[in-house]
Amino acid sequence: MTMTLTLEENLALTVKYAIAGDLSGMEDSIRATKAAAFHRGKCISERLLKTIKTIGYKNSVESMIKKLTKHAEEGDAYSVYLFSPSVYHSAEWYLALQYGLFQDHDDREIVKFLPEAEKKLSKQEKKRLRDQSFLYAQRLAKRMETIVNRSYQTGLPVALKRAEEEAAKGNGEDLKIELARLKLITEGLNIDVSQDIERINQIYADRIKQ
Repeated sequence: MTMTLTLEENLALTVKYAIAGDLSGMEDSIRATKAAAFHRGKCISERLLKTIKTIGYKNSVESMIKKLTKHAEEGDAYSVYLFSPSVYHSAEWYLALQYGLFQDHDDREIVKFLPEAEKKLSKQEKKRLRDQSFLYAQRLAKRMETIVNRSYQTGLPVALKRAEEEAAKGNGEDLKIELARLKLITEGLNIDVSQDIERINQIYADRIKQ
């Protein structure tokens, strides 16, 4: 039996998800909160939701950076490559919510109150907000660059080892995957490992002849 949460419980859960940087849980909980409010004949403040979402997206960035850092230290360069766009997506929404700097988004639920708020700001205040936004983005880019470079450095020996293991097993399809991931790393480091690749391909060729 599913327990129906009260409006207050739903709102508290939404905040909990936002603080944890759990965007999926936050969005689901926001919908549940709106539904609970509707059944009680109430309306949730859009500004309150904006504040919660701002926290959620900002904390999402930090949560994902923590995970990517772990992947980088483990030599999992592919996961860093795969999930990095999500960091920038959350960062873009955080900047949009925090500073009102939307680009091509069409989320009417959020957009509808930002332009009016921005119109009330002076040119100096708008410039200050945009400068803060730029500084945040600049710092984030530097952090991400450090993580990506670290993932390449730690990922190179891992990728070579995995490719060699698949070659030794005679797993052609898996070997192709590992070589593609190896290529991602070598291009990032701008190094030539053609001799290693030739050696690995020879291992595979010898294996399938057996």
